[in-house]
Amino acid sequence: MVARRNVIVKHASGLKNQMHQQLSYHYPSYNKFFCDIDGKAALAFWEKYPAPHQVLTVGVDELAEYLREASHNTCSTRKAEGILGLVKQDGETKRNFQGAPTDYKLESMDGISTIAAAELVAEIGDIRL
Repeated sequence: MVARRNVIVKHASGLKNQMHQQLSYHYPSYNKFFCDIDGKAALAFWEKYPAPHQVLTVGVDELAEYLREASHNTCSTRKAEGILGLVKQDGETKRNFQGAPTDYKLESMDGISTIAAAELVAEIGDIRL
């Protein structure tokens, strides 16, 4: 049991470190957004706005409402203003691959999301080669 628990903790730590790394690329000020990057509100935010250019398309009120719903009314309009301000302060962080359409049709299959399709392509590679 102890060995299994240690493996799970090590794996969870590795995943959290990977999340920190990915967030730092896209949201340089991400550590000021939420006190816990894997909390309910934070995870809902990262899922809906995986790139800064996406969050900049919404207003403060819309973001505040979304965060209130995801956090069960613990996030305020001030939190939404702070996040938008930090994203604007970070400047342009858009990468060439963000939002780039692919010619893979994996997402058209039931149960395959964009993330699952990306994981499959990353693992398998281009089968046309």
